Amino acid sequence: MKFAVATLFAIAAADEKKVPPRHPLQRMKRLNQFAHEWIEDNLNTRQASHWGPKFDRNTDRFKRRFEICEFYDSDLLPHGGPAGSDRKRRDDDDELFERYDRDDPVKGIRQITRGYQKWAERYVAGCKLQPARQVKRANEWFGKLVEAYRVTHVPSE
Repeated sequence: MKFAVATLFAIAAADEKKVPPRHPLQRMKRLNQFAHEWIEDNLNTRQASHWGPKFDRNTDRFKRRFEICEFYDSDLLPHGGPAGSDRKRRDDDDELFERYDRDDPVKGIRQITRGYQKWAERYVAGCKLQPARQVKRANEWFGKLVEAYRVTHVPSE
């Protein structure tokens, strides 16, 4: 009997999400940690001293916006944010906030900047221009960071 109960529990646990639910501010803190880790691992000291504070300021902006016009309901949808589009979400969508590709720096920074973009779209959607501004910023920063990485790591021919 004990074996049957343990088996049922194991099956139920396997069906649960891989990533536990997180509050939006926890997700933002994690994204900022990832950004700093990526910067330290992939940019030179001068570049890192420029980009680290930029990510910190942007994270602070997000926190202030979240206080003003937050949208979070832990019982709503998988992430607690608004529905947005009706597109089918990928299974790894939520994992953006839990991990990034450390082996491929370009893919890694794309995941991080995309995480900032998704956070804005989900949790401060009620702030008039904020999501659009953050999407634009994420795309610009991705391009600049990839260029900085390539200048630092790709040998000239």
